[in-house]
Amino acid sequence: MCGIVGYTGHEQACPIIIDGLKKLEYRVYDSAGVALVTSRGIKVRKKAGRIANLEESIRGERMEGTTGIGHTRWATHGSPNDLNAHPHMSMGGQIAIVHNGIIENYAELREELKKDYGIEFISDTDSEVIAQLIGVLYEGKLEDAVYEAVSRMRGAYTFAAVAADEPEKMVAYRKDTPLIAGIGRDCNFIASDMTALLKYSSDIYLIENDEMVVCTPDKIQIFNKDRKRMDRQVLKVTWSMEDAEKDVMQRPPRDRKESIFSDGLGFDILFQGFVIAAVTVFSFFVGHRMEYGSWAVAESQAGMTMAFLTLSMIEIFHSFNMRSRIASLFTMKKQNGMLWLTLAFSLLITAAVVFIPFLNKTFSFQPISVIQYLIALAMALAVIPIVEVEKTVRRRTLRREAK
Repeated sequence: MCGIVGYTGHEQACPIIIDGLKKLEYRVYDSAGVALVTSRGIKVRKKAGRIANLEESIRGERMEGTTGIGHTRWATHGSPNDLNAHPHMSMGGQIAIVHNGIIENYAELREELKKDYGIEFISDTDSEVIAQLIGVLYEGKLEDAVYEAVSRMRGAYTFAAVAADEPEKMVAYRKDTPLIAGIGRDCNFIASDMTALLKYSSDIYLIENDEMVVCTPDKIQIFNKDRKRMDRQVLKVTWSMEDAEKDVMQRPPRDRKESIFSDGLGFDILFQGFVIAAVTVFSFFVGHRMEYGSWAVAESQAGMTMAFLTLSMIEIFHSFNMRSRIASLFTMKKQNGMLWLTLAFSLLITAAVVFIPFLNKTFSFQPISVIQYLIALAMALAVIPIVEVEKTVRRRTLRREAK
């Protein structure tokens, strides 16, 4: 899973953050990046591939800033590339965030931000929605914008944010995925895993579910979802960095590039391909049955016509559905309008080809009845609930893995 490291203090943040990210390399990841709050705004550098790629890309560059956040990403929305890597920034460059987990209603929020605020997105991720949402809500106090953003988001996630106008502050929120805060000497930390902080801190706070932590160089404050200040006992970590590294070395190695099945993409391809093929073949046999009164395998022009119609409609749904491997088709409001418009146009074209004698002779289609036409369409529609069930299972699986 993804990794988060954050630092605020009086030393240069970049080497500390990258060192912390390296302690999380045992996790599956496909890209890495850092965001530093500088005197000229927020500087973000990120790179697909290993942390070494990130280090090479910033070699010789002045990476100054005493507050920053870093991330190692494992892709769930969008391909593993530089644009989709974290951190993500708001359109005006005022806010940067790193994020673990999933935002289930990201497509709905994305369309809302485009329509109401003219936001232009540059990545395919659900994570960028967080940065853009906080960006439009920010009015000078990062905590307020984070609370307001969280109230509009659904999912299982942890994220950390920094603001250009508040250079000595980082804010993080936990919702169902791990988060800790580490106490340093004239500095403080956040992380998704204790191993990232052991070199720098043995005193930590465990952030509980639906809590926000606000870190500055001299203090850590924890608040619940109702904005009530929470008292938290400091946990003294007694195991060393050597103990943690020994434990990591004993874990089986994992590589993000081992297989397309590593993140479930291969399963999605096989499952949805099987569903499409099965429904299309079944449509052929239904047409054959209606033409000859038998299920026996034989050449059937009506069956071929019905199978073609079913497959044509399925591919329309499938092309829209695969815009997100996790989000429900019905949460993509703008996309739904385009879907039904495309479907209506396709219905007109296919109806013309099937029912107009000149066209069905031209394209060698067997004329079929209106009942057969509607049955073919109904079988295509049946694919939608099947795929929605598969996506629901995937969202619940990701929730469990994120905890």
